Amino acid sequence: MADRTRVHATTGRLIAGKVFRLLGQIWLSLLGVLILVGWFGIIWKEGWMRMTEVFSPFNLWNWGAIFVCAAPGVACMFIADKLQKPGASRDAGDR
Repeated sequence: MADRTRVHATTGRLIAGKVFRLLGQIWLSLLGVLILVGWFGIIWKEGWMRMTEVFSPFNLWNWGAIFVCAAPGVACMFIADKLQKPGASRDAGDR
């Protein structure tokens, strides 16, 4: 009976890992598209010089906003890696 429970727990972790990976990929992909649309919008409306000001390495507000927006996607990918790692179940010591 314990083996059946362990198999169900492992299967659940793998499925949850796949779901988290998919969510992380979708989140980061949409963020990348949003950033690209922002680049083209800035270049189109305000010109290249404004784009270099906004995406300057010294513009900490922009990098902070990108970090805050990317954090949920990166967290989902991290959780997916932890869930899909073999032997990562809580009862691994019982084997």
